[in-house]
Amino acid sequence: MLWFLSEGCRLLYNFVLSERKTVWKENNETVTYTMQQNQLPELKMKYPEYGMVYSKVLQMILRILDANFKSFFSLWKNGHKDAKPPKYKAKKYFTTLKYNQSGFKLKKGNIQFSHKYNNTPLVFNIPEKFSFEKVIEVQIFQKKNQYYISITQKPTKK
Repeated sequence: MLWFLSEGCRLLYNFVLSERKTVWKENNETVTYTMQQNQLPELKMKYPEYGMVYSKVLQMILRILDANFKSFFSLWKNGHKDAKPPKYKAKKYFTTLKYNQSGFKLKKGNIQFSHKYNNTPLVFNIPEKFSFEKVIEVQIFQKKNQYYISITQKPTKK
């Protein structure tokens, strides 16, 4: 299931990257995050595999690509001529699933993620020694064929 959701994100990343490159090459114009975000509902209707991934996760894919371009242009503008623009993600690439603000539920002992893939719950156990308040982002990523969850929360005031 994680690979299926990751693949939807990878395909979206490559699709919107291609759009940005094509528009720049053909019209010398820039495609913005907002333009691509506004296209998401239409894309999800045209390509149902995108609709199976939680909407905020797809928006984060667009934000990541946008940040990658901004970083590239900033480096290039500051004289780093060896800077490379964002590249396409290969088939074997596991795309980090980033849930910011919503799309997850933390309950004592587990975390559940929203998606629309085959009605199978995506739930992970969390040791009870961990407690979470004011979670602002959760990421699912893979490293050396192991899956991990990273939970970011607002700092508590002392």
